[in-house]
Amino acid sequence: IFYALAFIYILWAFFYIKIRNTHKVEYQEVKKVLKTMDEFLGKLPEEDVKKFVKTEDHRLYKKILNKYGLR
Repeated sequence: IFYALAFIYILWAFFYIKIRNTHKVEYQEVKKVLKTMDEFLGKLPEEDVKKFVKTEDHRLYKKILNKYGLR
């Protein structure tokens, strides 16, 4: 039974590490896309940016940028 538990633990550790590493890759990819989107928004006409800043979408956008350390 000891070997069975050790085997299960090793499998769990392997999958935990794999999932954790996958999450890091996805995190970096999302961060890159958000940074690109932020750069595109910065190129919009000032009038459009002012309209966007007044929306609920902008509050959510800022919250997500903060979460990913981009603001």
